[in-house]
Amino acid sequence: MKRTLGFALLFTVAYLLVFSSPLKKEPVLKPIWVQSLAKPTKIASTSSTNTIAFRMGNVFGYVTPDGAIKYLNTAQFNVAMDNHRFINFSSVSENLVEKDTAGRITGTISSRGYPIFMGGRFFIISTDRTALSELDRQGATVWTRDFGSVVTSMDVNSSSVVIGLLNGSVSVLDKSGQAAFRYSPSGSKLSIIYGCAISANGEYIAVVSGLDPQRFILLARDTKGQYRPRRVVDLPTDMRHQVMVHFFGTPPDVYGETQGAIRYFSVGNDVSGKIAI
Repeated sequence: MKRTLGFALLFTVAYLLVFSSPLKKEPVLKPIWVQSLAKPTKIASTSSTNTIAFRMGNVFGYVTPDGAIKYLNTAQFNVAMDNHRFINFSSVSENLVEKDTAGRITGTISSRGYPIFMGGRFFIISTDRTALSELDRQGATVWTRDFGSVVTSMDVNSSSVVIGLLNGSVSVLDKSGQAAFRYSPSGSKLSIIYGCAISANGEYIAVVSGLDPQRFILLARDTKGQYRPRRVVDLPTDMRHQVMVHFFGTPPDVYGETQGAIRYFSVGNDVSGKIAI
């Protein structure tokens, strides 16, 4: 018996030494600083230009990379913001007031919709969320698109807009607002787009769609400029809200919200995993 156990132990050690392979590196989130929003301990100068927009519940504002609070306020009905400007608006406002990261007024826009700042571009979505317009820096409408269904998610790069709809379809619009591509995922009992993202170079689109099962779909652009599914993954989730999806890096990895974690997929290979939060 002892000889058998000894042989088994020796075989296990030998196997681990000869056939084991190193584990791949996995992303790890490490806090750099912590700041109280109720009583900030570090305040930035109003002249600080390197700021990051944030929102936690109804509280929003701007913080510097080292954790100093530059601006802090409470959202009314909602707030549209990027790293350079924001609009804090009510549900019935027809005049939108744009402010800088210090809270100083920089302009006003007459509109009955809801503002969206995304990717350095400015959009207005209709109050019923079925139509989208892009505005230029002067507040003039560049284009308007009516989808005939509720917009559930969107993302942009410098030349395209990807739209996810309640009817379960995804549309890609070009710079002039014209439909350049349309896709309807299949395979789920309930069709709805919960999240979508487009890479900076426009080569990839990521989609979280449907229920039973909920799916992650990676689309890649072919030589004819059309997008084809490259990867489809059934997710062990049933999130019934807008799901955050983003591309990062070059070549890009795609990161998406999941229950209790951030899920990531590599575009270039089959590497995937989760980061606990």
